[in-house]
Amino acid sequence: MHHAIAEIRQHWRLMKRGANQTVIVEDNHSYYTSHCYQPHAGGSAFWVDLDDPAISHDVEAPEILATRERKGTNVHLNFIFPFYGHDVRSLVITTGGFIYAGAYIHRHLAATQYIAPLMGNFCPSDLPAAGVRFYDNGTALTVEWREQNLVDNIPAGLFTFQATLFEDGRILFAYKQVPIPISSISEDGHPVKVGLADAYYIDQMIAPFTKKREIFEYHKVELDMSLIDSGTAVLISPLPTCNQQTSCSSCVANNIAFNCSWCATRNKCSDGFDHHRQSWLESDCNTPVNYIDEITKCPGYTPPPSTEAPPPTGAPPPTDGQPPTAKLSTAKSAAATTRQKPKAGPTVDYCKGVQCQHGGVCEEGFCNCPPKFEGARCQKYVTGHCQGIVCENGGKCYEGITTHLCDCAVGFSGRYCDVVDGPATHSQSSGNPGLTVGAVVCIVLITLLVLGLFIWAVYAYRHPTSPSGLFILEAKHRIKGRGRGSNGVKYKYHQQMDGNQIDIQF
Repeated sequence: MHHAIAEIRQHWRLMKRGANQTVIVEDNHSYYTSHCYQPHAGGSAFWVDLDDPAISHDVEAPEILATRERKGTNVHLNFIFPFYGHDVRSLVITTGGFIYAGAYIHRHLAATQYIAPLMGNFCPSDLPAAGVRFYDNGTALTVEWREQNLVDNIPAGLFTFQATLFEDGRILFAYKQVPIPISSISEDGHPVKVGLADAYYIDQMIAPFTKKREIFEYHKVELDMSLIDSGTAVLISPLPTCNQQTSCSSCVANNIAFNCSWCATRNKCSDGFDHHRQSWLESDCNTPVNYIDEITKCPGYTPPPSTEAPPPTGAPPPTDGQPPTAKLSTAKSAAATTRQKPKAGPTVDYCKGVQCQHGGVCEEGFCNCPPKFEGARCQKYVTGHCQGIVCENGGKCYEGITTHLCDCAVGFSGRYCDVVDGPATHSQSSGNPGLTVGAVVCIVLITLLVLGLFIWAVYAYRHPTSPSGLFILEAKHRIKGRGRGSNGVKYKYHQQMDGNQIDIQF
């Protein structure tokens, strides 16, 4: 069952051994690094043959994806797939040449949180084998868009391509048929993308029982479309991220390309901008009192051994005024005052394995950081926008990207919380505030309206053949499975649940 995927892994090993004999285009995208294998560099060998008799009986081809409509189907993975450092257990495979990796279904399906070997306005051709199919062997998922046409350019020819997701986070795009340059595909009515993207959600209560969810894309990988051709393959490998670190020491002392901090209240590592940003902010992990960015502040930190050589037995005590036993320093400044060259014994290189970031220089195990950087490895950029800033009337100052941000108390606003919000209109009765006549009338009318709607809904459900009951039934059918996505894209989402097939609005 694992035969086809095993061949892919074996081909990677062979490609690495003979990398100096092939032409491989490499690109770094902060969260991922990509290698593009052209046809003459063995790109076609990455293709997974889903018609192989050893696995063909396990290949699934949902009928709902063999349609000219824009649809998607939910797939529960038999393994945990790390995407941008966070775990994904289910995906939505669409007819538009991409996989949706978000946890929440929304109307802007093609906008972000996608894995797109070739996102476009596709539909299956009239050939019997055309459609979308997938195969999950427990360690990898392969999705194939087979013999697809462009809806607005059928004469262009047939497209056949795959995306394979591995349990270690690697992603493989393989292209069997690409009849025209991707740059020539029209984006009218549907976006054209090749790459990855992820986002985080921020929920806000805008009214009682009313929540607004905003989606913020924090990163995307855009592959060079000019490199994609028939027989091409692109291997996208994940780079280390903050949210993969599981301890305070590994979080703040890492050598990755992010300013990682450890949040003691959540026991999580992050740079503040990843899939779980909302929980990071709700736990106040962005405030200095709650995050740790230096290894010396981590619980259980043990400083490196002193570089002092022990005095020989019977030697007189030091005459420099210091006690015989030097105190170990846990702070960088204190360590600098006690550094002395050993008088005897082998020299110990405490900078071995220490990589200071952003131009920092290691000295006896500590990093001397350049201006505007600090931390155990000079990994944290210091903005200092709150230095000297006073947020008035109980406001709190937070570091912004380009300036300070004052979080003002209720009743105050402005850049420094120095603006008093306008007073509300009150009516006075015996010195105590009370409701105006207009407010009381509004409350009564709203209460009567809600009560009337409730009574009408109860009547409609108890009398389904009445005009009210028929109206509700027809309304359900009208909104079932409909939604408008990015750039006017509509998709119907199909999910298998307890043996019943349902459509959910995108």
